[in-house]
Amino acid sequence: MYRSTAGEAVVPASTARSSATVAGWTLVSRVTGVGRVIVIGAVLGPTFLANTFVATNTIPNLAYLAIAGSVLSSVAVPAVVRIVTTAGIHGAAAVLGRLAGMLLAATGGVALLLVMAAPLIARLLTFGIADGPTRDRAAHLTVVMLVFVAPQVLFYMIATLGAAAQQARGSFALAAAAPAVENLGVMATVGAAGVLYATGIEMDDAPLGLSILLCVGSTASVGIHMALQLWGAARVGLPIRPCLRRWADPATADIARRIRQLVVVAACPYLTYFGLLALAGSVPGGVLILQIAYTVYTVPVALGARAVSTAVLPGLSEAADREDRKMFNKKVTEGIAYAFAASLAPLIFLAAFAVPIADILANGRLRVGALIESLAGCLVVLAVAQVAAGLREIGLQGLFARLDVRGPRVVALLELCATVIVGLFALNELSGTTRLLGLVAAVLARDAVGALSVIVLLHRVVRPAPIVDWKWLGGAVLSSMVMLPLVAGGRLVLEMLHVNRIGLVLIVGGSSTVALALFAFTLHAYVTRRRGVPA
Repeated sequence: MYRSTAGEAVVPASTARSSATVAGWTLVSRVTGVGRVIVIGAVLGPTFLANTFVATNTIPNLAYLAIAGSVLSSVAVPAVVRIVTTAGIHGAAAVLGRLAGMLLAATGGVALLLVMAAPLIARLLTFGIADGPTRDRAAHLTVVMLVFVAPQVLFYMIATLGAAAQQARGSFALAAAAPAVENLGVMATVGAAGVLYATGIEMDDAPLGLSILLCVGSTASVGIHMALQLWGAARVGLPIRPCLRRWADPATADIARRIRQLVVVAACPYLTYFGLLALAGSVPGGVLILQIAYTVYTVPVALGARAVSTAVLPGLSEAADREDRKMFNKKVTEGIAYAFAASLAPLIFLAAFAVPIADILANGRLRVGALIESLAGCLVVLAVAQVAAGLREIGLQGLFARLDVRGPRVVALLELCATVIVGLFALNELSGTTRLLGLVAAVLARDAVGALSVIVLLHRVVRPAPIVDWKWLGGAVLSSMVMLPLVAGGRLVLEMLHVNRIGLVLIVGGSSTVALALFAFTLHAYVTRRRGVPA
């Protein structure tokens, strides 16, 4: 819990309880995120129009994340924790207002730049379409769509700052749940487009009004997401009131300086993802398949490592601020253990049930055999990637809590190199749906290099203390071994019975639920027993 008077720091009541809160609400957001992509695929189908809408609607989020978004919370939360300690909650609110004004000016410029660069972006996103008239039509619609989605850059920035304010005060639920409202809004928009127009419309037949409806509805949904985060920030005593002057304040200038220094950290992953989207656009429906697989991949990372890192970042920041090395090391070790344990069950589920999961997710116009097989292969590759991504997430938060700038920048550049190398191989050596496997392999390479790099950097910080609790990790591996027979049994039942899609959902969901419960029970029993034994 936290106290609001000056000089008192934010101390979460329990890392486990806070992580569970974030994980629970994040699950809602991620499930609706998967549903969002499924609805788009079911209504628009494996068409170049679907590729164009999905890719274009992703551009504002990628642009925002590339300039600051992915590091904004990691920079703002430690800063707010420190400012509340020294200047009280009103001082922290004033700094957030000045920071919001500064970032609004910056993201406003980015939104304008997106509109000005729309023709170039359109050509990059549609270069893989072989047919000339179809490619020209796709480029034209992309330009129109970018005009209507560009304001999302500003909305995402304010929403992220509002979420950071809540997290710094130990309030996690609304910050994690608000994106679900955005996803529901996009799903409603796409559903309305299917009713008003038609499903599976090809690019050459796509009316301009359909494109405008999709983008206006999407932008309005992001606006509602932003409004919820602003309300949540005000509720914890940190209202976001943008101030367009007095940016020279030392605290604001310090935060802005660190954000500028970390631009490369924010930009590299999302610039490479933009490149992957452009390459996937060369396959009809390829962008949809890539985004479905990528969205599924982000679910365990969000529920596990990101939930843990969100919960431990205020405590890590406080420990680093007080130079409490013992507590900092404990939080880092605890976070790595939680993240690793949380990634094992999804690894087993996705690897074992990749084909039935792909069959469940491919709805409507996406129910094509080659696309389902490609999606299943992508899920297997990303099942491994999410383990490395979880460790990378925790490690970066440990570095951010220490106000480390150089380390995350080195990690980002190494990740960029790994992604480019594998991505170029996929472009030159693979074709068709096989190319999609090469693209997700680039994600795996990025996450593996990032995880190894941050673990090495953090080890230098915490040594001679161990960075990994091997006994705790051993318990997680043991718990995974215990659940294997249930997962194997579910897989065997699927092979023996030829069930419909409802049967697939019941068998996969039932066996996974029971296996996960056994995993959690075994891990809890192991940890309880270990704590009961004197060291």
